[in-house]
Amino acid sequence: MQDDLCVIDTIPISFDLESMCKKYSSPDNYEGIMDTLKDVSVRVLNVARPKAVFKLSALDVLNDEQIKIKGVTFTSALLREKLEGRNRIFPYIATEGPELSEWNSSLDFFDQLFVNYFRQEIMTQCKNHAEETILKKYGIDQVSSMNPGSLAAWPLTQQKEFFELMDLAPEEIGVQLFPSMLMAPEFTVSGIFFQTTTKFHNCELCPRENCPNRKKPQNV
Repeated sequence: MQDDLCVIDTIPISFDLESMCKKYSSPDNYEGIMDTLKDVSVRVLNVARPKAVFKLSALDVLNDEQIKIKGVTFTSALLREKLEGRNRIFPYIATEGPELSEWNSSLDFFDQLFVNYFRQEIMTQCKNHAEETILKKYGIDQVSSMNPGSLAAWPLTQQKEFFELMDLAPEEIGVQLFPSMLMAPEFTVSGIFFQTTTKFHNCELCPRENCPNRKKPQNV
């Protein structure tokens, strides 16, 4: 395995069931939803094996719209703008893991509905754990992230180049890329962490006004 590749296959997961219940219930069905969430959370934790992988990389700026990372060329003016001048970047993949995805496919629709709440949360915690690992490992105060497909300025079609860059790393954590450029397991995120003094969120440039995962107001 390459010296610049880090695979994380043990990630602690916990759930704030009270917050989840408030988000997905009403006063009339709070207790029933909470009982279901408690039951499902135990089952999910018994199955889930979330994982992440990242690799320390350097980049070359080719022109106003292209950069090259370890021999792989990406075309995105926004990506070039955000990464230019960074001497260390960290392409990464974080996933719920194939174990949870395969188990979920065996459930009925009602159970899947609740399990998906936890799958989303697990993916988020997995990404956050990878970020925290990078900060501690490399003595960095803060990183931001960009993700292919989150914005039109870095289209999903460049997942192909991203997986070429990651080489065999996705296999290490059970992730595959379909011809549609979507990934399996379903709750998987790919992107590039980069050191920054001002935190950047894709939300700043995203036109979707009512996104439930919005972290920052649109500034354009």
